[in-house]
Amino acid sequence: MTKNPKCVINLVEDFSPYPGGRYEDNGPFSGEKFRTDILEPAMASSVVITVDLDGAAAIAPSFLDESFGVIMERIGKDKFDKKFIILLTDDPDAIDDLNEIRHRRFKK
Repeated sequence: MTKNPKCVINLVEDFSPYPGGRYEDNGPFSGEKFRTDILEPAMASSVVITVDLDGAAAIAPSFLDESFGVIMERIGKDKFDKKFIILLTDDPDAIDDLNEIRHRRFKK
């Protein structure tokens, strides 16, 4: 199967403007659900994935860690950085959280 060269995922349009929680039992728009239903299928079918997080209501660190941190740890820094482009410009707290998650997950 040939992979698409790139894929764009918009959190607000493709998932929810109100993401929250780590696990699916925390609610319908959890980080686990975003990872398993949106990110992982995109990883299987695309070479590069752009994920636009702008426009969402406050994105909790637990959502980011479950969505991206699990993948970071699973595939490693080099593969993650080649596979994902994350657009996040409008939530300074979430930007800091994502940077902390990268530091923590790639430190292992």
